[in-house]
Amino acid sequence: MEENKFIRKRKLTQKDITLYPIVQMGRTNSIEAISFIQEKTGNSEMTISKQAIGKQRGYLSPQVYKDMNKDYINEIYTNYEKLEKINGYIPLACDGSIIDIPNTNITRNEFNIPENNPFERKKQSRARASCIVDVNLDYVLTSEITDRKTSEITLAIKHLNELKNNINIEKFITIYHRGYNSIELMIHTIESQSKFLIRLKDDTFKKERKYMKTNDEIMKISLTGTRLKLIKNPKTKEKYEKMTYLNLRISNITLPTGEQETLISNLPIEEFTLKDLEKLYAMRWKIETNYDRLKNKIKIENFTGHRKVIIEQDFYSHIFVFNFLMTQKLIAQEELEEKRKNKKTKYEYKVNLNHLIGLIKLELPKLITDSKKQKRKTINKIIKLATMNLIPVKQEKTKEYARKENSNPGKYPFNKRTAY
Repeated sequence: MEENKFIRKRKLTQKDITLYPIVQMGRTNSIEAISFIQEKTGNSEMTISKQAIGKQRGYLSPQVYKDMNKDYINEIYTNYEKLEKINGYIPLACDGSIIDIPNTNITRNEFNIPENNPFERKKQSRARASCIVDVNLDYVLTSEITDRKTSEITLAIKHLNELKNNINIEKFITIYHRGYNSIELMIHTIESQSKFLIRLKDDTFKKERKYMKTNDEIMKISLTGTRLKLIKNPKTKEKYEKMTYLNLRISNITLPTGEQETLISNLPIEEFTLKDLEKLYAMRWKIETNYDRLKNKIKIENFTGHRKVIIEQDFYSHIFVFNFLMTQKLIAQEELEEKRKNKKTKYEYKVNLNHLIGLIKLELPKLITDSKKQKRKTINKIIKLATMNLIPVKQEKTKEYARKENSNPGKYPFNKRTAY
């Protein structure tokens, strides 16, 4: 955070402080501090206070973890040859989630949470998290944690800007739910030479939709003064003020329940059928799965401090660990499928994600090295152990064997133990 920090010789260097949040195991801060210094020095008598580590962490910008994620994602989406695509495009999903943060005065002040907060009950402290996720490979391409006053549209545009500044997003389709009905977001995506698919609210573009003759048409969306007023970029606004409409595709899809949903996109009709759009939008739910993993597997809400700088360090370092986890899951699953290719078994099996998280947390310190040999050895160990600990792919339970509603698994259910 300041140029004159980390220049004195101390027990922990800047590299150590950077590593510290990544290898946290969810214990108390004092135990984590002692465990870390003893692991680093190899001296079981060495101690350090949680206050000393907390003070040093206050000098470290959370940007280091955002940059680590950016470099990691760039490497994958530039060089990985097995990216899963639909008609040549990589489907992404963008959404936000409300997460719990420490309920202290300093946290509330730094996240602009007022005393009489209409969003919260009983003085709860919460922040807004927002991500863009690859719905096939589960990578978090870009993420943000901020106060709840920041709109989801603002964050979505920020995500797009970060992505297009680092990688080519022309072959990306970002999928959004009804909360992202924004002409500004649509125009920004078009200007970024990328694709979008958004579910419309019932009253959005209602006037244009009533003139549809089929379930799937290119419609002229009027650029009214009210709609143009929402565009914040002056140059973009000036450009579109000279235009009278946008040509956008509106598609009506009937769900198995009989309910109709309406999608808007800039996807070419000749490349994507109505069925393709239905399939694409159905994939959006994967971002909900990954928020569940972040909260309940990675424990992203288990913050180690109450200052904003510490909360941001924890959040972005957890995102990095999550992306590293998804890589190891991908490699382990590929090896598993190769091993079992010619074997006939009663069930299909997959890598136990909970077990894999624990392995990664245990082995991460060994990966922070310049030795390629050591890294490869550690990765091979993680993958080998991951492919030995499998779980069957769940089949839908019949009514006869479904768990009874009044059954009590106890305070510590055996199948809910955490890996760290």
